[in-house]
Amino acid sequence: MQLTYKAPCAKLVKLENLWFQLSNVACNIKCKHCYLDCYQNTKKKNFLSIDKVINILKFNLNDLKRIYLTGGEPFLHPKINDILRLCLQKSNVTICTNGTLLNEKKIKVLKNIEDETHNKILIRLSLDHFTEGRNDEYRARGVFKKVINASTILQRYGIKYDLICVNLKNEDENILKNGFVSLFTRHKLNLDLNDIKILPMLKMGNYAKYYNISEIHKHVTFEDIKNFDMEILDCKNSRVVTINGIYSCPALVNDPRGKLGETLQDSSCNVYLETQTCFDCVKRQDKLFG
Repeated sequence: MQLTYKAPCAKLVKLENLWFQLSNVACNIKCKHCYLDCYQNTKKKNFLSIDKVINILKFNLNDLKRIYLTGGEPFLHPKINDILRLCLQKSNVTICTNGTLLNEKKIKVLKNIEDETHNKILIRLSLDHFTEGRNDEYRARGVFKKVINASTILQRYGIKYDLICVNLKNEDENILKNGFVSLFTRHKLNLDLNDIKILPMLKMGNYAKYYNISEIHKHVTFEDIKNFDMEILDCKNSRVVTINGIYSCPALVNDPRGKLGETLQDSSCNVYLETQTCFDCVKRQDKLFG
């Protein structure tokens, strides 16, 4: 009986998307379904240092198309404005945020920073349902209204935003997307179907703890990728910079199987598709994050 398992491998071709996990898992809210096991902790040790960002940006990044600033909640980082300026010198920047810390003062600062360069900021807001009750049940009370308010101010200042939604109840994606478009239209906000990304539920982190779920050991096989376009995988063109090293995927920054090295220079180009998240990504046949 064969007990060993050999995972298919995805090899980095071009580093087009670079992620900085600014706040590690520190966040200002605690979502029941968070795949990163985020918690409300803003101690200095949880933040990616600006020196590390500077050193990473010194590498040859000629193929870079976009930088992502994420967390936890990236706006908890005390140096986010300085880091944003540095990143905008290299490429367009997407900030992945729950939106609850975005008030007019902060957004005005973001607009001023954007106006200093030819590159653009995209704010990726998180809402998990187009109804207030369902969204706040999943996230926290008051989050829904804060995100709508943030969207209103962002639009007023001319900063582009889009939306990411975790499909917690496995609903029809077209119904979810059209629900969000209707919601934003009622508030006189710009949002079309292409501005909405639907993520599947990743049963790890807070979700696994809250619902007492142990890891489901489903693996990608060579049969699974026989007719699969590997180029759509995030790990084929992305890397994640964290306080603990370089990782292959934003969903695997707490998983040792996702770690590729300590720096971009010495990180492995090969990613073995051996986790449940890899299986979910291949099954979905679409990028989870990029």
